[in-house]
Amino acid sequence: MNEALVLVFLCGWLTPACANDQGFSNDTEVDFQKQMARSVCPLDLCASLLREEGATREKLETMETQLHLIMSRLKASEDEIEVLKREDKGVPRVAFSAALGGHDNIGPFNTDKILVYRKVFTNLGNAYNPSTGIFTAPVRGVYYFSFFYHGGTDHGTALSMFMNGQRLATASHRQPAGYAANGSNGVITVVESGAHIYVTLIGGTWVWDGDNIDTTFNGFLLNTL
Repeated sequence: MNEALVLVFLCGWLTPACANDQGFSNDTEVDFQKQMARSVCPLDLCASLLREEGATREKLETMETQLHLIMSRLKASEDEIEVLKREDKGVPRVAFSAALGGHDNIGPFNTDKILVYRKVFTNLGNAYNPSTGIFTAPVRGVYYFSFFYHGGTDHGTALSMFMNGQRLATASHRQPAGYAANGSNGVITVVESGAHIYVTLIGGTWVWDGDNIDTTFNGFLLNTL
């Protein structure tokens, strides 16, 4: 509004000046009006400036609206990030990977035997016990578990993974004499807090582990429930 008043004032000041510059007479009001009718340059200038001022104001208002919208979106994104950070802090880190270790066959035994994977590579959350070979779930959630093995030929190899005595997966082979073999299996399953997961060597079979890390047991938490 102030800019418009200034422009109107300039128009009033420039009009007689323009008339005087062009040699117009101010002797009579009639002559002045006639001269004004022929000399419209200040009025055109003022009108143009007013139009430009209005267009500039509209652009500024549009930019201000867009800026408010951007700031609102930025605030919403920051709030979402804070929520994710709080949720992430509450999710435990649970993951383990271990090998049997040693350089020899394990088995065969007369009965099934829980395998103890003593060579630990990762044990985030300390949920896997390398003394017993048992993983104890710290929270209820969806987990992924897998096991891999290498076995000889004389007795064959058969491994099963259990959760609280319930079989989850099995892998086995019995090759002709002179041929070793590898096997594996894995599951994604819901596990209750405190549940025990372990791998058992089936009675009458054996399994091998050596320098190449042939036989492993692995698992990690996907998400809590």
